[in-house]
Amino acid sequence: MHPPLWLRLAVLAFIVLTLAIDLVAHRRAHVIGVRETATWSAVWVALGVGFGAIIWAVWGADFGQQYFAGYLIEKALAEDNVAIG
Repeated sequence: MHPPLWLRLAVLAFIVLTLAIDLVAHRRAHVIGVRETATWSAVWVALGVGFGAIIWAVWGADFGQQYFAGYLIEKALAEDNVAIG
């Protein structure tokens, strides 16, 4: 798979945008409740799954499965860090 340059730049811009949203949304120091945690988690998971769906639709099941396998491994490692930390 060799995506065009414009697509690579679009994905990079999207990553920078989501990072900026995450940083701006959490500027004020406050106690984070379960509802806020669940909402933000749902947003980020929906974005990740949506991106995987686009990969699957555009480049086929092989690349889609590779993306979701990597996504699930990273998600499991992130949850492991929360449980241990």
